[in-house]
Amino acid sequence: MKPIVMTLAAQTAAILRDEILSGDIRPGAVLLPAEISKRLGVSQAPVREGLQYLVAQGLVEKKPNKSAVVATMGGNELIELAATIFALELSASIRGTLNISDDNVRAMGSVLEQMRDRTLSASKWYDLNQLFHSYLFRSSNWPTMIQKIEDGRENLKRFQVDDELVDPNFDAFDDEHAAIFNSVQGRNLEAASEALKVHFDNSVALLEAKFCTSD
Repeated sequence: MKPIVMTLAAQTAAILRDEILSGDIRPGAVLLPAEISKRLGVSQAPVREGLQYLVAQGLVEKKPNKSAVVATMGGNELIELAATIFALELSASIRGTLNISDDNVRAMGSVLEQMRDRTLSASKWYDLNQLFHSYLFRSSNWPTMIQKIEDGRENLKRFQVDDELVDPNFDAFDDEHAAIFNSVQGRNLEAASEALKVHFDNSVALLEAKFCTSD
C-alpha cells in the first residue's frame, strides 16, 4: 500500500486546525495569508487553499471584505453543537458498553478518581472528562462517528474552557460519572443507557443556563 501524501494546502490546513482547536488562535482572530505564509515558510497559494478547507469544516468564516476569521459561536449555536455531539456520543457509548475491554473499564475508573481532585484547573478537568468518555464511545468501533464526536468535542472545548463559559458542578458530575462507570463495569446496558442520557441532558441544561438564548 502506498503511503498517503498530504498536499501542502492540506498540511497548512492541519497546522491551522490544530492551532484553532487548541485555543492558540482564538475565535474571531483574523487569518492573514501573508502572515501565515511567512510564519509557516510556504507560499500564499497553499495558505489560501488551506483556509478554504477550514471554511468547509466550519472552523473559519469568510467575511464580506474577503478576510478570513476564526469562527465564533453564539449561545444557541453552542448549545445546538453540544446537543448534537452528545446525541452521537450517546449512541456510540451505548454500543461501547457492550464492547469495552476490562482494561479500558479499569482505565475509566482511574480517570474518574483523578477527576475528583478539586485542585484541578477547568482545562485539566475537561481533558480528563473527555478521556473518561472516550474509553466508552471509542469502544463502539464506529470510526466515522468517533471522529465526529472527537472533532465536535474539541470545537466545543475552545469555547467552554478558553472563554470560561462553563463552570462544572463537580459534585453533581462526580455522581453522574460514577453512575456511568458502575453500570459499565457491571455490563448493565439498561442502567448505562439511562445514566448516560441523564448526564448528557444535564450537560446541555448547564449550557442553556449559562447563555441568553435569544441570539
